[in-house]
Amino acid sequence: MFIEILSFLQIGILVLLIFAIVNIIAGIYFLKKFKTTVVGYFFQMNFLWNIVNLIISLVALSQLAKLNMTDDLEILKYIKEAGNILKINVYFDVFYIATAIFMFYLAKKRAL
Repeated sequence: MFIEILSFLQIGILVLLIFAIVNIIAGIYFLKKFKTTVVGYFFQMNFLWNIVNLIISLVALSQLAKLNMTDDLEILKYIKEAGNILKINVYFDVFYIATAIFMFYLAKKRAL
């Protein structure tokens, strides 16, 4: 039973890892392209935030690799902790995106 939940959680961690890597690469590319514009600052923030995502996903994967798959209590504890971390991270991602949209709005409003 716990193995299915663990597999689902592992997929979430891998999605976060891929999301972070893609956004870091995009951040570097667009930061070089737009440098000191509003778009450049957005991608700078995007790049830095996704370093946080990358660290979270790598730590979660390393803990998963060390997990004793025969101990149900250890698996359950890992599922709870990793699930909470991913949930908090999703909330921060939503807040981050909302903040970025608001900053774009303010920047356009001041440019007019």
